[in-house]
Formats: sequence, C-alpha cells, structure tokens
Amino acid sequence: MKEYELGIVEKDAVVSDTTYKSVFNPGIARHMIQSGCVLHDIKPDKHYPQRTIFIFEVNDLFNKCLDEERGGQE
Repeated sequence: MKEYELGIVEKDAVVSDTTYKSVFNPGIARHMIQSGCVLHDIKPDKHYPQRTIFIFEVNDLFNKCLDEERGGQE
C-alpha cells in the first residue's frame, strides 16, 4: 500500500536537519500521537480548509508506526 493511499504526503520537508512528513488521515495521526511520535505542527489543508494536516517529525518511531499502519505491506 502506498503512503499516499494512507493519507501521507510522499515528499519530505527538511528544516534544520530534521525531516517532516504530513499526515492527512486523522485516525492515523491519532495513532501516531498516542504512540509517542513527535507532532511538529497542525494546520488546515490549503485546498480543503475543513480538513486538517498533521506534520510529524520523521524518526525511528514514526517509521515503526507507519509500518504498523501499512500492515507490513508495500
């Protein structure tokens, strides 16, 4: 399953040697927050203001949670 299908932006944003990914799916974002992933920012979607984008710092924990959400599929 591709990251885009999970509601995750394929492009990484790099700010001061830290990489971030955007999560569009609130259910996935909630799981990641509860698992301890570092939430960097929350903002409205530019194209759909009623939707929310969750910006996470990419680290080992984020990658582990993402793999859990994928269910081991690629």
